[in-house]
Amino acid sequence: MINNSAAIQSIAKGKRLHPLQFLWSPGDPPLSLWKSEEPKFYFWPGDGIALDEKLFVFLHKITAEKSKPEPFQFRTVSDCVVRIDNPLAPSAEWQMRYSDLGNDAEKLEYGTATICDDKHVYIYCSDRSRQDGLNAHPAILCRLSKDDFKNHHFNKIEYYKNNGAETNSIASRERDSDWVLNPKGSTIIFPDAAPEMSVTRVDGIPGFIAVYMPPLSKEIFIRHAMAPQGPWSDRIKIYDCPEKDDGILLYSAKAHQELAREPGELVVTYCRNSKDNKMHYKDASIYFPQAIRVKLKSK
Repeated sequence: MINNSAAIQSIAKGKRLHPLQFLWSPGDPPLSLWKSEEPKFYFWPGDGIALDEKLFVFLHKITAEKSKPEPFQFRTVSDCVVRIDNPLAPSAEWQMRYSDLGNDAEKLEYGTATICDDKHVYIYCSDRSRQDGLNAHPAILCRLSKDDFKNHHFNKIEYYKNNGAETNSIASRERDSDWVLNPKGSTIIFPDAAPEMSVTRVDGIPGFIAVYMPPLSKEIFIRHAMAPQGPWSDRIKIYDCPEKDDGILLYSAKAHQELAREPGELVVTYCRNSKDNKMHYKDASIYFPQAIRVKLKSK
């Protein structure tokens, strides 16, 4: 089983979907699409974003940790960003540049979700150093100017800090918030976030929608905010996953708004895994994303 791969799906006019095209590196046996130059490490992709016809993907650098119980025998070491200058070319011809962020991902993991506006790229992070019980991945937010992000100037990352009362007024938010250079001074924007989630715009709904599944949960939630930093609404449950087998792990709920067909529609996938790796060879359908469509109404 390779460590990572990708799929490209073309969408024609009228939202007609073409079949998925799966990508990995050729070899016998097949190889991962993104490979670490250090033999003890491999990559799991986080979220990504496209800017000026270039694709940027956060990659979590992973190493084996056999002392942990299955299927959690791994440790996240750090994060890096890969820039693909020609993402529409065949993957074998991709021109890629990697930049290691140099972080301790067991304390702070970058790229759980990304979004941008006219000026900045906003990067949602899991601040594991402040986990509390089952809230193992409290979300914080950092940002870079688009130019700094495109040029890999990650030393200029700044973190959101709320210095005042929560308010929906944009003017008050700007007055009562600050962006600091140390993540230890940042504000947790919501505590029950996940290591994989999405923050997106939904046509017909003002502001932003966060989609996530809290760790060890079988429920998918959303939150709403008018700005990337919030304030975020209380969570709203949109789906109870039907899987009842305790041997099946559910995770990685996120939106895919390029597949939405009408205003207010939210398209969400989530992943399934098995606590026993041998189960995947008996039933390959387990390790396949599940998809739902949800209709939201704006108040």
